[in-house]
Amino acid sequence: MWFTHFITLTSNNQMFTRHDMAARLRAWDARVNRNLVGPKWQKRVDERIYWIAFPEKADVNPHWHLLLQLLPEQIEEDEDRQGVCDWSFEDDVKHIWTRLVPSGTVDVQRIGSGMCRRDGAARYVTKSLGFEPNLESFVMSREYFKL
Repeated sequence: MWFTHFITLTSNNQMFTRHDMAARLRAWDARVNRNLVGPKWQKRVDERIYWIAFPEKADVNPHWHLLLQLLPEQIEEDEDRQGVCDWSFEDDVKHIWTRLVPSGTVDVQRIGSGMCRRDGAARYVTKSLGFEPNLESFVMSREYFKL
């Protein structure tokens, strides 16, 4: 599996707990999938985004680092849509997170373009895994699938 995007979702709110961040991530996943796949996104499991999210600084400045995979046809659709309008998958991701977490910020990078190389992104998102409670707190999108 190759990831296509490296995403950071921040809260910029020290009052957010791990539970708050996990709840926002779940809501973000649902809304991004609905925008990308359509109203029947829950039944179209094979078209949903796949990601792994790693928490960082849960007690100080909670945020998520994600490795995310879009399917090749989703990337092509996004590139086609950008040719017609100024709105993109990146814009959707940012808009949805900042609606859920108004104080939050989002950084979205395509892996393989510019400075965001595959090996560097993987190393960066896992840099805090060896520290409690990060090891047991990573989340995979498949956990939200209802089959």
